Amino acid sequence: MSRMVKGIKMVIGILLLGISAFYLLGVCLVIGDARKDASYQLSYCIQAEQTGCEYLGQETVINGERQEAEAGYGFYQLTFRVENLSSVSYYGGLENMLAMDGGYDREIGRIVEDSRMIGSGTYDTTAPVLPGKTQADLVYYVEVKEEVSQLLATYRPNWDEDPVRLDVMLDKK
Repeated sequence: MSRMVKGIKMVIGILLLGISAFYLLGVCLVIGDARKDASYQLSYCIQAEQTGCEYLGQETVINGERQEAEAGYGFYQLTFRVENLSSVSYYGGLENMLAMDGGYDREIGRIVEDSRMIGSGTYDTTAPVLPGKTQADLVYYVEVKEEVSQLLATYRPNWDEDPVRLDVMLDKK
């Protein structure tokens, strides 16, 4: 009889071990799926601020080319510090990173050079990238009406958030 009791206990133990292994496998699969879902939801996190403004006048040289503003307009060199706070790289064009808005009364005549990046962490590709945990300076050359003292720039912190408005102060010093 004791052999029979030992056999029953062994079968029950093996059954419990099999059930435990099954549940452990299920937990591992759930954790793996959650990890995949979390990685798909990760996104870049951009933060931008204006760091410089220089009035260049009605005539200036930009990238070796002489530029002349329309009557009533002047050129500014605007610099923005853009930082990617997350560990996920930002992929996309510079025009998507920070956009200048001229308003409805044509405050901005034109952006002579859309922008260029200077600083750490940038790659020279057709679609510039700002890797995670890096920052760069964006430089815009903008032709602006003489009487305008403030412009609007916008950037999107990440792909699923609303744009953030930056008031760009113009200094004629």
